[in-house]
Amino acid sequence: MKRIEAVITPWALDAFKEAAPRLGISEFDIVQIYRSGGALAGGRKQLYRGSEFTADRSRLRVEFQLFDDKVQSTLHELCELVHPESITVLQLDQHNRTNSPTNSNLTHLNPVNISPLRAAHPAH
Repeated sequence: MKRIEAVITPWALDAFKEAAPRLGISEFDIVQIYRSGGALAGGRKQLYRGSEFTADRSRLRVEFQLFDDKVQSTLHELCELVHPESITVLQLDQHNRTNSPTNSNLTHLNPVNISPLRAAHPAH
């Protein structure tokens, strides 16, 4: 089993939610994220635990699990549909795993980060 984390723009969420059942994704988590860094121009000032930082526009990270044989085809279709900024594939530990996806443990293997995907899929 693999855990997939894809960073998408908020306006791509509807396309993802429509395609999820067809791609074999029955459950997924959505996390709002912000990019931060010194080279950002025109970002928004925000506070986090009392410290001010400049945040670029928000993005969403969708997280879901797939069986190994579905990963390649699903990632290909995801790239075509929502043009993710990045995709990370993590190997799940098969030992001590229950049927609940939320109880799965990640192994100590390094994740495979497919980033940036923009080079393979130029913006439209």
